Amino acid sequence: MKRYAAVLLAAALALSLVLPAAGAPRTVSAQEDLKIVVIGKSVAPYWSNVETGTKAAARDLGLSEDQVIFFVPPREDVAAQIQAMETYIA
Repeated sequence: MKRYAAVLLAAALALSLVLPAAGAPRTVSAQEDLKIVVIGKSVAPYWSNVETGTKAAARDLGLSEDQVIFFVPPREDVAAQIQAMETYIA
C-alpha cells in the first residue's frame, strides 16, 4: 500500500510540475524536454485503466506520445520497477 501511495504521489508531483500556477497547460514547445513516466505494479485490469488515464492526461496537457511513458512489468516485481525507474531517471 505504501508503494501504491508513493507511485500516486510521484505522478501527482510530476503533473504539478507540468501545470503552471495559473492552471492552464503550457505549450508543447515549452515542454519538449519533459518526460513523464508512470510505473505500474503488475499486469491487471486496474493498471489498464491507469494507462488509459495517463494517455488521456497526456493529450489534455498537449504532450506527445513519446513524452509520456507507461510501464508495467509482466509480473509483480519490485526489482523490475526499481530498475525501470532508475533507467528512466538516467
